[in-house]
Amino acid sequence: TTKKLMQSKWLLFVGDSSLRMAYHLLISSLTLGWTAWPRGLPPKGPGSEQSCLNTYNAFSRAHDKLLMQGCMADTPLPALNARVTMVWVDLGDDPAALTPLRALLNSTQSRPHAVVLGMGAWHAMWKPQSDAFVFSLSRTMSSLESLFAPQLHNGATQLVFAGLTHCRNDSAAAEEMHKRVEQYNHLARVIGMSHRKSWLSLAHAPFTAGSAYGARSAYVSGGWRYVNRLHFTECERCEFGDFHPTGSALNRILMTLLACSFSPRVSSSQCEHL
Repeated sequence: TTKKLMQSKWLLFVGDSSLRMAYHLLISSLTLGWTAWPRGLPPKGPGSEQSCLNTYNAFSRAHDKLLMQGCMADTPLPALNARVTMVWVDLGDDPAALTPLRALLNSTQSRPHAVVLGMGAWHAMWKPQSDAFVFSLSRTMSSLESLFAPQLHNGATQLVFAGLTHCRNDSAAAEEMHKRVEQYNHLARVIGMSHRKSWLSLAHAPFTAGSAYGARSAYVSGGWRYVNRLHFTECERCEFGDFHPTGSALNRILMTLLACSFSPRVSSSQCEHL
């Protein structure tokens, strides 16, 4: 099923370490025969010492401003005529975050068939003001919309927001964090819907590069889909921290993200309840 969904597709992940695990799981299931995340393998994934996905983050950027050049990993899959790309975004405050992606897009005529955005865990842990999360998420969504405006206008690219994960434990701190995650997921869904409404008002206008709405695409195919990853993880116990589910939970998350990205039989409303 994974191979069928990924055949001749380009999937772009944009987000933090929980999406990084989905990125590694997807590639390794297609190339190494993984059926689940290997027990004991850290969330950094295979080949972690060679990837900026494990070293480029808000802490390293604060330590060395010269590092602010963005981070991307790109994996072509020739056997499937497919591609999987991951762009690191944590707090959404890095002005260079999309720089490597822009360079990649400038080198090819192809564009991703789906963009999966997943962020908020860093806000929940280190910057837990909801208004800061709302601002960062909305700005990141708008940046991606602007980057793929022509494809969004004609329905060639699907946008998906992957809600925050969180695995419960019995501590009071974990319960407080779980409530914060639920709040952030609600806010993310509302933000995605507000972006969708702004496009629908322009749905019948032809797209023109550089037009008045060039930065806010008139996406006529429904806007951001929302996948409730918390639904798959709230009763799990995570091996590698509260935001890193493995096993069957991560498998279900990945398959839901793929279905909501590529399956024509799955509607936006179904994505929220799968």
